[in-house]
Amino acid sequence: NRGVLVTSNFTQNDVDFGFITYESDGSRAGLDNFLFTLTDGRHEGFLINGSLQTQPTMMSIFVQPLVEDAPKLVVNKSPELLQHLGRQRYGYKLSNKMLRAVDSDSDSSSLWYVITS
Repeated sequence: NRGVLVTSNFTQNDVDFGFITYESDGSRAGLDNFLFTLTDGRHEGFLINGSLQTQPTMMSIFVQPLVEDAPKLVVNKSPELLQHLGRQRYGYKLSNKMLRAVDSDSDSSSLWYVITS
């Protein structure tokens, strides 16, 4: 109801292979729906639980609200052992056991640590 009306058709194979998607514009959360009919090209109507239907049926979808939280630092541990980094250099190799952040509305690969001295 709140999206773009699709007036074309698709097959069960399209559904099985994940080619059909529902997209929310993110403006509102809650219940949304769309109407559809089903045909094999030979028979009028389609069966739902053994009952012949000739009118469109409704697919209901609940759209989860987007979370607009700030990123969270979940691990912040100081390294313990100085490591040889080669060429007479020593330091620490950071890992997610020492430093890790998450964000409920972003992929972790899009989080940036900004060094401020």
